[in-house]
Amino acid sequence: MKNIIILLPYFKENNNKNKENDIEYDERVYINIDDHKRVWLKDVNEEFIFIKDDIKYVFDDVSIYYYLKYKNINIDYIFGDDININEKIKDYDNIFLLYFDKLQAFHSLSKENYNKIEHIFGYKNMCPNNKLQNFVYYKNVYYDFLKENNIKVLPYLHILKTYDNAFIKSEIEKFIKKETSYFIKSKKLYIKPIFGQNSYDSITFTLNDFQSLINYMEKYKNKYDSFIIQPFVHNFYYNYEYRNFFIENNHIYTIRSKLNTKNDKNETYIEEYIPYINCVHIIEFAKKVFNTLKNKKILNHNIILAIDICYDDNNELFVSEIEFSPYLFNYKNEVNHLYIDQKIGNSIINYMNNNNNKSLKISTFIQINDKKEIYFIYFILIILIILLILYIYFILHKNYHLTS
Repeated sequence: MKNIIILLPYFKENNNKNKENDIEYDERVYINIDDHKRVWLKDVNEEFIFIKDDIKYVFDDVSIYYYLKYKNINIDYIFGDDININEKIKDYDNIFLLYFDKLQAFHSLSKENYNKIEHIFGYKNMCPNNKLQNFVYYKNVYYDFLKENNIKVLPYLHILKTYDNAFIKSEIEKFIKKETSYFIKSKKLYIKPIFGQNSYDSITFTLNDFQSLINYMEKYKNKYDSFIIQPFVHNFYYNYEYRNFFIENNHIYTIRSKLNTKNDKNETYIEEYIPYINCVHIIEFAKKVFNTLKNKKILNHNIILAIDICYDDNNELFVSEIEFSPYLFNYKNEVNHLYIDQKIGNSIINYMNNNNNKSLKISTFIQINDKKEIYFIYFILIILIILLILYIYFILHKNYHLTS
């Protein structure tokens, strides 16, 4: 089978390896190539290596690619901003999205280039599949799903950019009145775009400051089609968010993070690895969410998934976000020593093996390429069964007359 990984295009302008050249490097995805246990990184191509504080690194999607090569998997790579990506990936049996997904493409490519490649993320051989991608990208979809399955999320309004101002104001007033308990402490609302990334293009505004919302909508309506409005929760921004990582069917680790309120110059975060024993109830809640996704067939084979959990201002747990291409936080020693890149690589190999086994089961009977062929075979089988029944009837009928 032919397989390919779409990599983040971090490396194109990074010709001077000692400078970052305006490319955004995030230590949450660094992997030190001199780790002696990561034997698959000993012969990394120079184009993938960058240097920070005299240490050589690659990004985790590159490490996963090299691990698959090390395991003798037939795997190629392509950068997400390759202008010929449409043609180059169409003949592969499996296409893997690790970090360069539809959301990343939307935010990092020009509108023209994004429109050219948007359709590739719906290819049937894409992993994660289109169903999971759209479930995660559109927060209102998974918020509704979780509510229907008795899993707590913050109350929210889904606002389309086509709504007029009077209607939006009326809906917000009804929303505030309905969810009064959420506004006792904060008296603020939070708005974020559907198809937004991280907390970019999101703002808070006070309950009586409707003009700020209108100005926001005017600013972003050409970029986004709809928005989510929720109560501003103090615990979410000033206490911890717990990010729970699952590979295949297993919880692997949890990272908690919160805004560093002592840093007035930049928005930075305090991030910590948390052992299971210190947050059992949070991880069990995350497992409940994960199992619901599995049982309801939202997840098929899970390469990696992160489920973010927070406390609201009433100290009740809720789901804040679901991601299939999360930061791994490899710079934390506890996470680095879990070798998550290797685990993800093994998960990809299991996915390939499962797909290959399904293909073999089909091919041992007959190679079927489309629905018309399947219907034709069903038709032939039905005709054969009818003929067999008629033949048996004829023989029995003949024997009956002979004996009589």
